[in-house]
Amino acid sequence: MWIFAVNDKSGGGRGKKVWKLVEAELQRRKLPYRAILAQSPEEACAEIRKQLALHSASSTDSAVEASAGGGSPGSPAARSAVRAVVVIGGDGTIHSILPALYESGVPLGIIPSGSGNDTARAFHIPAEPIEALNRILNCESALPIDLIRLRSASADGQTTMRPVLTALAVGFDAAIAAAVNRSVYKKICNLLGAGSFAYVIGLFQMLMSYRPRPITVTVDGTAHDFERGWMAAVCSVPAYGGGLRICPDASPTDGLLDVCVIHTCTPLQMLRVFPTLLSGAHVRLPYVKMLRGKAVTVEAQQRSGAEPIGIYGDGEPAGATPLYAEAAGNRISLLR
Repeated sequence: MWIFAVNDKSGGGRGKKVWKLVEAELQRRKLPYRAILAQSPEEACAEIRKQLALHSASSTDSAVEASAGGGSPGSPAARSAVRAVVVIGGDGTIHSILPALYESGVPLGIIPSGSGNDTARAFHIPAEPIEALNRILNCESALPIDLIRLRSASADGQTTMRPVLTALAVGFDAAIAAAVNRSVYKKICNLLGAGSFAYVIGLFQMLMSYRPRPITVTVDGTAHDFERGWMAAVCSVPAYGGGLRICPDASPTDGLLDVCVIHTCTPLQMLRVFPTLLSGAHVRLPYVKMLRGKAVTVEAQQRSGAEPIGIYGDGEPAGATPLYAEAAGNRISLLR
């Protein structure tokens, strides 16, 4: 059984078109599948949990019955387990189902149909839907990859954990993501097939209004203070934000987090940084600090009347500073 989590509104409606192509191919091949077209991320995650629990129990019962009847766990009666959960959507859709897959042992497959598709790009997943589907169906072994554990305290004092797959953005780039998500131009860019260009517009928009703040970034117990911190990115993959190589040496399989801090520069210098992010050349600039470790904290000095600095995880809102993150190695596996 293959489970497909479909966001038919992703990419300005591209998700719906992609699903039609994929479903037709699944039917042509006569493969067993179940589609989840939920109205919200929470609903999608809950339905996936339900299906995983249902098919896990069904698989166990079938294996016992097959063994008692002289068959084997590999017989047709025992092959009812979920092969993978395949997302048809963008980075937000992938992020929303991570809690259901976290340590489940069920692999993740991705058929990109969002506006940015940073996750698919990071793992070299084809943009063409049927090609991506073929890669998933023919994959012989899933790649174990690290997750980022984002910890936060709830209103009642309880500590909660949120899994993040690619990156946590704090400060300027989180403000860009927030501006893009609430903008009209994102929808227009999606309709034109140029979803990543929305982030370029957001960049210029935030350069006019964003003000850097004093931040402290602590990695494995060592604190680094920055008087004018523009942004801190905590990454498990080299690139996000439409292919910007924020942490070019990051790896999703090394059990470590890479951190990029941009600080103490003018808005014009900040603007000049972004072209260098395409190649990773920014790491040589004097106002860029690269760090690496297993546990990362980002704290911001609160100013009178100023809003807390926002955090985005996988391009989705994830609270505000202080940020507490740690590497969580090999908690999910990817078909690619």
